[in-house]
Amino acid sequence: IPTWASTISAGLVALVAVRGNARLAVLDNAWKDLKEAFFLLPLFGMIYLVKELGLFELAAAGLLSVLHPVATASVILVGSTAFSAFSDNIAVMDILTNIIAGHAEWPFFALAAIVGTAVGGFASPIASVQALILAVLIRRVAATGFWHWVRIASVPLIILTVVSALLLGLMYLMGWPVVDTVR
Repeated sequence: IPTWASTISAGLVALVAVRGNARLAVLDNAWKDLKEAFFLLPLFGMIYLVKELGLFELAAAGLLSVLHPVATASVILVGSTAFSAFSDNIAVMDILTNIIAGHAEWPFFALAAIVGTAVGGFASPIASVQALILAVLIRRVAATGFWHWVRIASVPLIILTVVSALLLGLMYLMGWPVVDTVR
């Protein structure tokens, strides 16, 4: 079942389960939440278009063949951080898995993708359904909008990303994770 279909189905079941007056209040809140979530549509549309055009794979082919592995892993880490801060982590990992699969140093690049996706997901108010719900609750309680959240989260996100890239380079120098060059 697609994620959107299961979410709508769960919402419809919840509406059937509540009483009449409560149902109206739920529908009113759902409409407000829907208006707040409309900004997601262009982001997901852009990511879908870039994926369908193969731009991620084209960029990765050049990246994986030109740069030193630490530089490549750093770019993957920063890129996955940025993308996962503005889209669902599952979609980002799907794209990154397709990019790094079959490459001789995939364990190291996969680690970079995992770390970057986690870092971006923690800093984003929209990286997951749970984060989106939390962002809506924060907005209602603290009157914090999306751009205010981005301003607040950007400094720790940059610091965490730089520290993660440095740790990744240190791990490479120490030989971890072990690169399997035998195929």
